[in-house]
Amino acid sequence: MSNVLKKSTFNKGVLATMIGLLTFIVSVSLTLGAGVAEGAANTSSKAAIAKKSRYTFKMSDGNTNYDIYIYSSKETKGVESDSWACAKKGEPYYTGTYTAAVFKQGSSTPTYLNLGKQYFNPQSKKSYAYVVSGKPDLLAINTCEASSVASVNLFYMNQNNLVAVKNTLYTINGKNIKSIGNLQFQSVFYDNADDVGYHFENWQFNKSKASLTLKKTYSLSESTGMLDFSTGIYEYWLSHPAYKVDEHTFEEDED
Repeated sequence: MSNVLKKSTFNKGVLATMIGLLTFIVSVSLTLGAGVAEGAANTSSKAAIAKKSRYTFKMSDGNTNYDIYIYSSKETKGVESDSWACAKKGEPYYTGTYTAAVFKQGSSTPTYLNLGKQYFNPQSKKSYAYVVSGKPDLLAINTCEASSVASVNLFYMNQNNLVAVKNTLYTINGKNIKSIGNLQFQSVFYDNADDVGYHFENWQFNKSKASLTLKKTYSLSESTGMLDFSTGIYEYWLSHPAYKVDEHTFEEDED
């Protein structure tokens, strides 16, 4: 009887040990599997966002680089049925509520910013998104308002987050904002009514306040006697990224 009890106790002990060992192995396997799955999910998440993005950009805050993906989970594609001030008949356009996903270079964990409802027509280059190179870079969302007028909402990177600039600028349709150094940007709009011509505006960027302050306006227009030269100067400004309109512009044309 004693031997039977000892044998029974031994078998129960071995069984308990085996069960404990199996439980440990299963636990470790599940933990490792979860870690691999989580890593795969993060990787596929970035890839999935990139795949469905309407725009993909690289931006810098002056020190760190970021990948920016602009997408809508419920994007709708349409085709312009008629020509109008901001598009031509037959051009494709896209609408939806868009989000910007921001990945710090080397990271698979994004931050997000809701960009709200947008209309994009990449072909017309009038309602679209682009990046203004500078220190920092600015993301510009250009919305066509008329044949020669666009409202531009700007964004910049601050501590791994994409932040909206408080001001809305009004420019000619297209890429009509450039960095001119020292946290200043120059934009241009065209007036075809009150003071016909091109007007270049210098803006001082305040990163802590997320705002732009108008510092100076240079008018190549009827009122300054520069209208005849304005188109040529504007085209030169467009084609030469380092060129800016300033006091010397007026001196050069006087010569």
